[in-house]
Amino acid sequence: MFILINTATILFCLINLFLSRVNPGLMLMAPLTAVLFALFSAGLLLEKFGNIRFGAKIGARVLISAVLLLAVIDVFFGAINLSYLEALLVVMLSVSVLAKKLPGQIFSSLVLFFSSLFLISYVYGVAFVSFFPAVFFLFISTGILLEEKNSFFQLWLRSFSPFSVFTKWMIPFSLSIIFLAEFIDIIFFASYGGNADPKLHALFHTLSFVGLAFFTVILIFFSFKKVEDKLYETQGELSSLLSAIPDIVMRVDKNKFYVWANDAGYAFFGKDVIGKEASYYFEETQDTYDKVSSVFKGGEDTVYVESWQRRSDGKRRLLAWWCRSLRDEKGEIMGAISTARDITEQKQQQKELRASREQLAKIFDLSPEAITITSQKEGFLYNANKAAEEMFGFTRAEGVGRTIFDLNIWVDPSERAKMVRAAVAKKVSVTSEVKMRKKTGEAFPALISMIPIEDREEKLLLTVTRDISIYKKAQEILERDNEMFKRMVEKEAKKIFEMEKKLALSRRLSDLGTLATGIAHELRNPLGVISTATYNIKVKNSNPELIGHLQNIEKKVFESNRIISNLLGYAKPKELELVRIDISRETKNLLDVYANKYAEEKVIIDFLDKLKPETFIYVDRTQFVELLSNLVGNSFDACREKGGRILVKLDADRDANELVLSVEDNGEGMDKKDLEKAFDPFFSTKKEGMGLGLSICRQIVDQHGGKTYLQSERGKGTTVTVRFLLDADRKI
Repeated sequence: MFILINTATILFCLINLFLSRVNPGLMLMAPLTAVLFALFSAGLLLEKFGNIRFGAKIGARVLISAVLLLAVIDVFFGAINLSYLEALLVVMLSVSVLAKKLPGQIFSSLVLFFSSLFLISYVYGVAFVSFFPAVFFLFISTGILLEEKNSFFQLWLRSFSPFSVFTKWMIPFSLSIIFLAEFIDIIFFASYGGNADPKLHALFHTLSFVGLAFFTVILIFFSFKKVEDKLYETQGELSSLLSAIPDIVMRVDKNKFYVWANDAGYAFFGKDVIGKEASYYFEETQDTYDKVSSVFKGGEDTVYVESWQRRSDGKRRLLAWWCRSLRDEKGEIMGAISTARDITEQKQQQKELRASREQLAKIFDLSPEAITITSQKEGFLYNANKAAEEMFGFTRAEGVGRTIFDLNIWVDPSERAKMVRAAVAKKVSVTSEVKMRKKTGEAFPALISMIPIEDREEKLLLTVTRDISIYKKAQEILERDNEMFKRMVEKEAKKIFEMEKKLALSRRLSDLGTLATGIAHELRNPLGVISTATYNIKVKNSNPELIGHLQNIEKKVFESNRIISNLLGYAKPKELELVRIDISRETKNLLDVYANKYAEEKVIIDFLDKLKPETFIYVDRTQFVELLSNLVGNSFDACREKGGRILVKLDADRDANELVLSVEDNGEGMDKKDLEKAFDPFFSTKKEGMGLGLSICRQIVDQHGGKTYLQSERGKGTTVTVRFLLDADRKI
């Protein structure tokens, strides 16, 4: 627009010059001056305010259009004198500059002053009509130049060096010509008045228009130069930008031949890519042209397509293209511009990643362990495998989207919280044995392993659950079996120990039996002679004192024989000769003998019989007598020094079908240490005897298939209990 207005100004100047040469009477100086002034003022306004688009600065456009219209009417019809309008326009322009409050306001103030002076002079008839347009133009132009410090005039002076000196002086020179021509013309007119030569007046006006033409030509030229430089600068910046882009950028014409490429494009396709059709680089048959056809048909959208292309080294590469149409100034399709990126490795990685994910998904689903993926804090369930569905009884559709607290699968949710805190803090897997719950409400022991997963969007938790119910049962069985095996081993070891003990005892008894046989033969003969002699003396002598001594001799002989019998019986057990006896009667008869015998020692023997009458058992009568004799004898020895008491009891345990015989005394008793050795052969706490009594008693009971028990406490006495089978019809 600026260029068109100033071009019109040149044309008016040339017409005016031509008319002044042909016929001075045809000069249209005043109206033409108004038109030129209006046009040039419009050009200044457009330059000042930039591109006037979409209704912006509409007031300035209306004003300029009105001035131009009135100027045309004045030129062709002479109907209006535009001097007032010129002054009005000058005032408005000056006000607009003043409103900017920039350095140009000083010159604009001068323009406002001269414009006001022009109005006053015109009212009083002073003919300054031709002078003031020049003054206005000079000052308004200078004001705008100083105001716009980066105006295109100054930019041009700095950038266009071959003509910088010329331009620097041509602008003030052309302005000076206009000012001087108009100034001399007005002085000349004032001096000569109506006698002034019209040709000189025309000459001065012509010089003024020549200066204006020079100035306008300069403006037009450098307007084009500015646009050209700006375009060149923009193209350079665009080229640098595209070259700096690491992606491939290619441009094709409408026939799909390459016409431009950036550095990345040359590096991929080679230096000879320009002029070749895009399909020249296609690998294999492909429908790329069909996919981008909309771009060449005027489509405005960016089209994405992937295409296998041949690189300059001959290798096959996959490129991702983004294509968009290019249009010329008329809007016609002139080709397309495309950016491309080598995604061969990316596609391979995506393929491998997809295969890895598929493999992980298969492992996830086929794993025999229950696997779940939940959020760390809230416990939202994101995924669960088939094993988890079978373990907890929930389908994946039922569980996903709900929290594990809603599903109520943790018996104690606080245990989960502890494990989550530990796993997140350590950033490693943590394992713990907890109680879990199925959908049916059944609780079961489980081994839980948790590991945190750092997702870009949310913090997740991978949980592996193993049902260890069977393991727990197996562990219980194993512990029970271990305990049982331990008991069995201990029992067998005890048996072995007992057998070894018995074997050792048997060897000792065998040696002892050999020794006892010899001793018994050697001792019993003298004891028999002593016993016979004592009896004969007692018969023939009635001296009480002597009788007392003889009784002591008999007693010692009896004890000696019992020792010999015990030694022989223990060393060489006899075969059992079982007979059916009334146990109550046999016991009572034997106790009567001992009661008379121990009466002198002030030891009382009590008998408590709880058996039913005629209760029979099968025993060896001789060994039973020896058993009871040893038990009563031991009790007598334990309590005779304190005038003790012996209690013999007979009872029956009907549930066990056993006879219970117990001999209890109130003697000194034994401590725990002696109690453990009481049944050992040759162990005795008495000063007399060989310590075989209890050993022989156990041996007799064992031979009859019975059991022997011993209870004793130091200072409270001792109780020996013997159990025999109670069955009159069954032999032991």
